[in-house]
Amino acid sequence: MRKLFLLLSFLGASCPFPASAQRPAETPLASLPYTPGLDVSAMDKSADSCVDFYRFACGGWMKNNPIPLDESRWSVYGKLARENQRFLWGILEASRRAPPAEAPRSRKSEITSPPARTKPRSRNRACGH
Repeated sequence: MRKLFLLLSFLGASCPFPASAQRPAETPLASLPYTPGLDVSAMDKSADSCVDFYRFACGGWMKNNPIPLDESRWSVYGKLARENQRFLWGILEASRRAPPAEAPRSRKSEITSPPARTKPRSRNRACGH
């Protein structure tokens, strides 16, 4: 029995997921793919709202957004987090491709350096020197 388990474990680990089951490679987003508000396409109008209100309200979204293979659960918030990460990635990619801006000149050396002295300081007469 143990040999059968080891064999099945080895075969399961060596067999990749079919290409159709794998998530497509992610790319950076240039703009957010959603707008806040009521999404009528997320509703399943074929469901009876008196019998299964959740399916009526969210059935279209569940049909159009199946749970990814690398996730144990999937919701609007999980999708939003992933899309926000891709959007931030797009911002970083765009800034990487943009020509570098000229760095502002620092006035620190002008401010911290003492003024040039033309003659030596005179001694304080109050001290008796």
